Amino acid sequence: MDADISRQDPPDAESQPVAISPQISSNSKETYKYQYSPLKIQSHFRLIAFPREEQVDPRAERLNCELAHFSLDDTAPRYRALSYEWGIPSDKDPRIWINGMPHIIRKNLFCAMLELHSGQRGKTKYGTPYWIWIDALCINQEDLLERNEQVSMMGRIYGSAESVIIWLGVAKDDSDIIMDILGENHDPQLMHRLSHEEKKDALSLWLQRPYWNRIWIVQEIQRGRELEILCGNKAISWGQLINPKALRSMTGAYSWVWLSKAYSGNKRESIRRMLPGLR
Repeated sequence: MDADISRQDPPDAESQPVAISPQISSNSKETYKYQYSPLKIQSHFRLIAFPREEQVDPRAERLNCELAHFSLDDTAPRYRALSYEWGIPSDKDPRIWINGMPHIIRKNLFCAMLELHSGQRGKTKYGTPYWIWIDALCINQEDLLERNEQVSMMGRIYGSAESVIIWLGVAKDDSDIIMDILGENHDPQLMHRLSHEEKKDALSLWLQRPYWNRIWIVQEIQRGRELEILCGNKAISWGQLINPKALRSMTGAYSWVWLSKAYSGNKRESIRRMLPGLR
């Protein structure tokens, strides 16, 4: 059930991250790194939210966020956790603004955050901001000690989240059709656009997305109370993903034979464990 976080007690003022102006350098990415204030207690962690009034223009590649400290033991509001693939850094990576300070993030995360905001998954049913845990932003990646401590807490962080949102990336390679089939909300006329073989090829590409190769995926999925899979602007539940009927509608009766041909070794076994509908 969605929670109205406006009813939560605000974090102590001293626990709010302090924005420290970085040294200006026209040719350095250091200019675009948010300066974190330290977590004072081991059970403390950070959460991020989109301001209620914030409007996002995807073309502007600008997104404002709020970052605050909470205690995982007692003061944390209801929140969601993001499970995603970091992606490869690029000189063209976009900036976001954290508590008014610019910060560079990788393109895949930026796309996820845009979708979370514009798709209303970053807000409760009351229209108030939803707190979200995102490792790249809620952990000071420059502080090795903090990073190690926070990584050791990740099981609790994912397990305490109201839900885990799995971000597979932007829509491409007919992924919208795959999501519609798995979600069982597809338009029959649209389904005829692809042949049976083309659907299998599209599913194969969908399962080859970098997210499925992440080593942390098992912990994040197993710890999550509820799992929502987001690909582009389409969303399905984990239960819909592992639905044998939907999978076999794309792969045919001999879906395990198809899987054996499409993949090999550890990749095949990993997918088979995650998708019991493929038998």
